[in-house]
Amino acid sequence: MTNRLAMETSPYLLQHASNPVHWYAWGQDALERARLEDKPIFLSIGYSACHWCHVMERESFRNESIAAILNEYFICIKVDREERPDLDHLYMEAVTALRGGQGGWPLSAFLTPSLDVFFGGTYWPPQPQQGMPGFGHVLLKVLEAFQERRSDVDKTADQLARHLIERQSGFRDDQTPLSMAILEQAACRLVELGDLERGGFGEAPKFPQAMELRLAWRIAHRKEHSSSPLGLQLSQWVRKSLDMMSRRGLYDHLGGGFARYSVDAEWRVPHFEKMLYDNALLLHIYLDVWLNLRREHDEVVIRETCDFLLDEMRNSEGGFLCAIDADSEGQEGRYYIWTADEIQRALSETFSEDAIQRFKRCYGVTDKGNFEQANVLCLTQDLEEFAAESGLTQAELLSELSRAKLLLLDARRKRVPPSKDAKVLTNWNGLAIEAVARAGRVFNECRYVEAASQAAEFLMKHCQRGPGELLHGHCGGRATGTVFLDDYSHLLVAFLSLYEATLDCLWLERAEVLAEGMIGRFHDAEKGGFFYNENLHGERLNRIKEFHDASLPSGNATAAQGLQRLGGMIGKPKYQELAQETVRAGRALWGRHPEAASKMLVVLAACCESPTHWVLVPGDDATVNRAALRLLQARIPTEHYFAFGTEAEHRTGPLAHLFEGRTCQRGQPTLYVCKNFTCAAPAIGLDAIQNAVEATRQPTSVAEL
Repeated sequence: MTNRLAMETSPYLLQHASNPVHWYAWGQDALERARLEDKPIFLSIGYSACHWCHVMERESFRNESIAAILNEYFICIKVDREERPDLDHLYMEAVTALRGGQGGWPLSAFLTPSLDVFFGGTYWPPQPQQGMPGFGHVLLKVLEAFQERRSDVDKTADQLARHLIERQSGFRDDQTPLSMAILEQAACRLVELGDLERGGFGEAPKFPQAMELRLAWRIAHRKEHSSSPLGLQLSQWVRKSLDMMSRRGLYDHLGGGFARYSVDAEWRVPHFEKMLYDNALLLHIYLDVWLNLRREHDEVVIRETCDFLLDEMRNSEGGFLCAIDADSEGQEGRYYIWTADEIQRALSETFSEDAIQRFKRCYGVTDKGNFEQANVLCLTQDLEEFAAESGLTQAELLSELSRAKLLLLDARRKRVPPSKDAKVLTNWNGLAIEAVARAGRVFNECRYVEAASQAAEFLMKHCQRGPGELLHGHCGGRATGTVFLDDYSHLLVAFLSLYEATLDCLWLERAEVLAEGMIGRFHDAEKGGFFYNENLHGERLNRIKEFHDASLPSGNATAAQGLQRLGGMIGKPKYQELAQETVRAGRALWGRHPEAASKMLVVLAACCESPTHWVLVPGDDATVNRAALRLLQARIPTEHYFAFGTEAEHRTGPLAHLFEGRTCQRGQPTLYVCKNFTCAAPAIGLDAIQNAVEATRQPTSVAEL
């Protein structure tokens, strides 16, 4: 027996297709029936890799008595938050406002037939437990309020709707000149909120909040902060966060990649689902730190995470998949955890008992375990110190551990793997393409650049109607038609990253087409900034603007980033003016809560600074040219602009303005560097180019001097 969801392609909706609940997908059929029958709507939002979504589905949505109440008295709508992030954003904001800031997934919202929220929550058990009411009881109380106290229900819904509309009205371009003074306030807030001893923020659960870490690193390494106590604190906090996340259980030490979050404050036990966007965003902060400090462990994490994305998170045509589930064989984390005996058996044929015990000590493996009588692997020792204690060199220890991990990985692959969400989302793929292409550029790794290019071509083939007309995603052989701001903005930035990695101007041309499509579809010409969504069937909470970062960077921040960079690259100030307007429109948020708008503040800094252009013209020796190009691609900061080629190659096209009059001198590669509308003398030859790069290297904090 199946319900209407059997006709959908979303893996999350299909997980509910055999429920006795008469689910609808979001659409006019369900909304019209609610209005005609004057019934409340039960809106359930989640995603396929969500553990507690699975639990509520198993406990309540398969429960015949609960389903009978839902079917008789409610119109039940199931939404995949990854397919409809606009609905998720809208109704999550409403429910968290009702619950004093508490939200999460599964999101359970009760709506009037006019689609206004009057009650909501997250997970409820089927029967009362641990202070929570049973879900059946919740349904009956909601129904009683809707039927017997309708005026109170409508009043609550109306007040909440007005509150949300008023919040949206605060986002407007106020024309006040931009200033970076807010960065000082943001720095103080990050230090105040950050866990300086264990990394990240606060107590459990702990999320790897990559945007905040990137902002902190950017502030710490600005010239005015690089030697200050505040800059030192920020730098130490970021490094502590990266070390804890990558050495403890949040990181998969066998297969690479990061889990969604840690359930404890020490980063030991993860919530085992792996999301594409988390790994893409974390790649950037590890790359930021590696470019400054060149720490070997950070490079290992970057490469292993890229390899994980390429090996485990792509479909046959190269599109990046959404997620890998937390559960397998009916148990959370079963695929990833180990008993001490399982490790003993997997390693005993190859390694001595001493080597096996070293591995166990190094990764904190005990008979008792740290998660449900089993072990999540965590690096518990400094490897250099541990090698010395063990009578090995660090290289010998690393080699031994690597060989042991490969054996365990082979053994793990024989287990039943967790399921994957095979949707290919345009916005999430944009994030992954940007990060993987950047890693490929920095490490001169062609595989990464090729994978990023292949994913972009997948989107061009399957997720666009025509030039500048994107679709949100692709699943089950079908593209989805609803499209959002961050589909455009994340892919725009991804195309710029692909240009920097490939130096193929096709990506700049595609970026400009996307920019024009984004402006035409989402720009608010009256108040500035960009709407997140198009029309939502005419309901009162119609078009939303979002400036705060959530799991993903805000669409407005990424739109501003893309327009600022594109305008600087191709010499079109109108894009930079739109970027600055968008940053100003978000002042209502970042002026009061800078920590909630980390991505926007990074863009603010870029808008306030004069860009640096680097133009490299090749010489006569191809080998020397490659060395110069490699040097620049690996070292130039992301916020700078880089172009390569000859005046003849770029006589027409998006970069013609950068190459006009710039030629190779003395047959050697020649670098032109311009900042503040002033150009330095050309750097001629490899040594001079290297000196020019070193002269502009970001300052290092006193912690590294």
